Amino acid sequence: MSSTVMTNKQELEIFSDYVWPWCYFITGSIEKLENKYDIKIKWRAFPLHPDTPEQGRTLEDLFKNKGIPVDVDKMMAHLKATAAKLGLALGDRKMTYNSRLAQEVGLWAETKGHGHQFHMEAFKVYFVEGRNI
Repeated sequence: MSSTVMTNKQELEIFSDYVWPWCYFITGSIEKLENKYDIKIKWRAFPLHPDTPEQGRTLEDLFKNKGIPVDVDKMMAHLKATAAKLGLALGDRKMTYNSRLAQEVGLWAETKGHGHQFHMEAFKVYFVEGRNI
């Protein structure tokens, strides 16, 4: 008599936008969870600033248009310190960009089994290199 062990792999859904620093910051925690537990990560596109033009806008304009008073230099210093504590690089970004197309490609990459690699590279290109994704 043989016995079959059925496992139900748990799925962790992550609602994320490549332009949100805290989504970038949790990438190390996600990798630790994947290594420790038998889980499947499911990325979900969650655009935070869909009104951002394709050519981007300055961070000052982003917050000004939302009516949020922010000292961008102070905010970036705080984000750099947080990234350093997490062992992540963070460049000197002055712009934000529309992430819709990158999110679509990320979801496509997931269907091809390359989602994780794409997500990590998109975060790096945006937060470390400051490029338009």
